[in-house]
Amino acid sequence: MRLLNSPLMGRSGAVLTINTDEGNSTPITVASIIETAVYCKAANATQENTATLNGMRKLNKILDVVEEGGCCMELKDTHYSMIKPEIESIVTRSWPIHAPHVIDQLESNELSTSGCNCSNSVD
Repeated sequence: MRLLNSPLMGRSGAVLTINTDEGNSTPITVASIIETAVYCKAANATQENTATLNGMRKLNKILDVVEEGGCCMELKDTHYSMIKPEIESIVTRSWPIHAPHVIDQLESNELSTSGCNCSNSVD
């Protein structure tokens, strides 16, 4: 699956942000929510004592794609499915009223394999 890395917006075009360690506010992007989900998945697996080397390798492959940057990210469907529950949990806990819109937006950022329009992306 290919995903356009664009800013995530809430209902009525609300800008969704998080605070950085420096105290600044920064917009949430598709890449940043995926990266956060990977770290949550790894932490949960470790706490539940279900972490496996194979699972951690898959999570590292997702991080490799996110850290590569660019306007489009290409993830295996199985890798995205692996972190989708964490994405939904993060979005629901962080922006409850905006959660359905954000999940719909993530799904609308799925691209065909034929191309990537970077006009509204974050590089």
